[in-house]
Amino acid sequence: MKYDLVILGATSAALGIASEAGDRYHILILNSTSMVAYEFINAYKPGTGWEKEPESIPARTIREELLSENILCTGNGRSTHIYSAGSVFCKAFRALKADILLETGLVSVKEKDGGYELSVYCIGGFQTIYADCIIDTTEREIGIRNKSLNCLLVNRDQSELFPSIFPEGAEFYPDGDETVNSAVMRYPVTNDTTLYQARHQLIGYWARRPEDMKNWKIAAVGLCFDVTPSIGYRKISKTHFLLPSAWQVNPLIAMDVGFALGRRAYDLQENGRRHPEGDCSGRHCI
Repeated sequence: MKYDLVILGATSAALGIASEAGDRYHILILNSTSMVAYEFINAYKPGTGWEKEPESIPARTIREELLSENILCTGNGRSTHIYSAGSVFCKAFRALKADILLETGLVSVKEKDGGYELSVYCIGGFQTIYADCIIDTTEREIGIRNKSLNCLLVNRDQSELFPSIFPEGAEFYPDGDETVNSAVMRYPVTNDTTLYQARHQLIGYWARRPEDMKNWKIAAVGLCFDVTPSIGYRKISKTHFLLPSAWQVNPLIAMDVGFALGRRAYDLQENGRRHPEGDCSGRHCI
């Protein structure tokens, strides 16, 4: 299989890139799991900056859907139920003019004939994919500063407010939604902690919670880590970019950043190849 552009990770940034560049490039999105926009949705990452209006049309469209589904609450400036946004983003990925391979692991990448040869493994076994350009929207090459395992807390008593003084060892983000008494808890772990280990640590921590939080129960635990990448952008070469989506403050901003990189993609006649050129600018990248 031969593509103009291979995007690593079915992330929010990948959605922005493919939304803009899909009409001009033959694009493939590779993802190791079946989850999309997982760095926010399946990580239960609360996000910030939700009050900001997205710049790109695709991100604005998703914002309107999140508002209509009561997933996004603008009154207090934060998302109340980002963990419920999976169907909205899945629909957006299905509408892309791009091929998508889920449950596909990346085995190796090497330069070949001015482009790239990618070895991947999926349900059909090993496959080889050729690409002119690669944009990695994961933190695979960047590394991470820190990570946490997040969970959803709920309280059946609608009148019981979340404590104003939180127990040490975790961060808490009450939804601020009058219809659902819930909060997201971020439980930090060391970078070498596995998901299995983190789940056991989180359960042990919550079992020791203060008495005034006994009515708050864990309803669900994130399916992946909430991570902070080491940096937000790096240009390896004219045909190799690192744009970790999890660096951004929310998935809509991540879409905007990806869309901007896709918009700056234009044909450069260098060895007869097409590839994106330019930098990721603005406050969202360094």
